[in-house]
Amino acid sequence: MARIIRDIAGNVLAGVLARVIASVGPLVLVPLMVRTWGMNVYGEWLILTAIPAYVMLAPDFGLAGAVVNRMAFLTAGGHEEEAIHLYRSSWLVLICAALGFVGIGWGVAWLVDWRAFGVKALPHPAAAALIGWSCVQIFVLQQGFLLSGIYRSAGANPRWGMMSSLGSAMNLAAGAAALTLGGTPHNYLAAQLLAQVSWLCIVFRDSRRIMPQFTLALEGVSLRKVRPYILPGLGHAGMPLVNALQNQGVLLVLGTMLGSTAVGAFQTLRIVANGMKSVVGQLSNAIAVEVPALLGQRNEGLIMRIMIRNSQIGLAIVLAGITVLTVAGERLYRIWVGPTAHFEPRLMTFLLLSLIPYVIGASFSVLLLASNQIHLAIVPLLVTAGVSITMVGVCARNFGLVGPGMAILAWETCLALIVAAIAASRMRFSIRSYLVQCFEVRALLRDIQHMVAKGLGHPVRQTHPAKPL
Repeated sequence: MARIIRDIAGNVLAGVLARVIASVGPLVLVPLMVRTWGMNVYGEWLILTAIPAYVMLAPDFGLAGAVVNRMAFLTAGGHEEEAIHLYRSSWLVLICAALGFVGIGWGVAWLVDWRAFGVKALPHPAAAALIGWSCVQIFVLQQGFLLSGIYRSAGANPRWGMMSSLGSAMNLAAGAAALTLGGTPHNYLAAQLLAQVSWLCIVFRDSRRIMPQFTLALEGVSLRKVRPYILPGLGHAGMPLVNALQNQGVLLVLGTMLGSTAVGAFQTLRIVANGMKSVVGQLSNAIAVEVPALLGQRNEGLIMRIMIRNSQIGLAIVLAGITVLTVAGERLYRIWVGPTAHFEPRLMTFLLLSLIPYVIGASFSVLLLASNQIHLAIVPLLVTAGVSITMVGVCARNFGLVGPGMAILAWETCLALIVAAIAASRMRFSIRSYLVQCFEVRALLRDIQHMVAKGLGHPVRQTHPAKPL
């Protein structure tokens, strides 16, 4: 337990900078966008860049997510050569599929009339170019994900966290520089794309330094090695679709129902809640990269104990954030965006409350993703997401900006229930026992005391072990 906690702590510390930048980035860039482009163009930017989130959802059909987990599993079990061959085979498949989807993205961008979605200030050629180059941007970022499997195989997850932090910093710096100089949406996108290509080159070279045997040679390449991961990969591909229905789907519906200005106002409020999501997500990500190796070692008991601690810490962070934003949220918001910015307190309340079921759902999602079983939850989640999008439209028509907040709260609650039920059935543990242990604060404090005492070199008094799930 102590070793895995050290590894997770290293992942958290390594990824803190990336998460801080991911949280601070919108706080820095959004006011610059609004002041440079105006709320109307900013809203249209949000609508247009939401499109590639659908077109480029899975140019790899989720294959990279399943393969990265399997690479760590194989290496932990002593099958490094098999992991290398899987890496090479997957890379060829991913490149071909992703290039095809980039072409589809450009085609969709030119064929669709985006005025139907509320895009009126930007002419069609400008809108199409934004969508097409956004597809290229997503393609570049996705190529870096497969490289993370090399870091996992080498047991260098904290190093991957540092590389992710570097990429986030470069992306933020490029975007802020472009906006500060008064750049148009196209200049802003070009600056970030250049930074991301540079980051991909850095990661590729660094990964070769860590494990030079993971080359892109043709030796051992076979589509048969990739075929077993297509079905689990579809599960990994489905999760971005589920998230996009909730995130970008809401923007598209709002653009159609209420216009681009309402999209901008809604998204600026949601960024505040997403900042806390980012913090909680960092802890879940730090755990997720360790779980495949623990599964390879068949240490399910330790996995469950870690997941309970993850939920406890996440709930503590969310409740503390809700308290602060309830007391001073409007004041902080107006300082951030501007004194005349529209603030809807009821919308903020619903967005903050949705973070509580999100914490539980994120913990169970880690189990299904790491074990390549997330495809079992995709169909019910997609159905629920479709219903949620319908609710967004109905509620927006009847309640204005508050409506989407109500739909998001309902969606997060349903997601947590569905994922928890499926994970419990596959991992064979009791949800009731899980929730009871989540609220056992003494056990959490005992673990913290144990870690601190061991770190200081003090003898640790043996206590009764936690009840098994």
